[in-house]
Amino acid sequence: MSSSEMPATGGVPQAINGLRNLTADLAARWHELQAHDLARALTGFARDNQITQIVIGSSQRSRWREMIGIGSVVRRVLREAGAVEIDVHVIARRELPPAQASESIPDS
Repeated sequence: MSSSEMPATGGVPQAINGLRNLTADLAARWHELQAHDLARALTGFARDNQITQIVIGSSQRSRWREMIGIGSVVRRVLREAGAVEIDVHVIARRELPPAQASESIPDS
């Protein structure tokens, strides 16, 4: 099992650390990929390492951004992975209501 990371910005480092901890708890390996074309880098890494399935979160980009050429990484991963027979599982983005979101974030 592998994980990949896109460059972290803003409040994302804490979430990335949580994912790293989850990876360790699952006895999985953490990999960081840096590339201009994230979809191609991810599917290339999977192909080169004989990974048959990719799990990725749904895109936060709006539909109009995709229409003007700022395409979704998820859509591109789906297209690239299909060409090399890798299964892709897309996890829906879920947002908690503000009261629940603040309750679920542990204090440091």
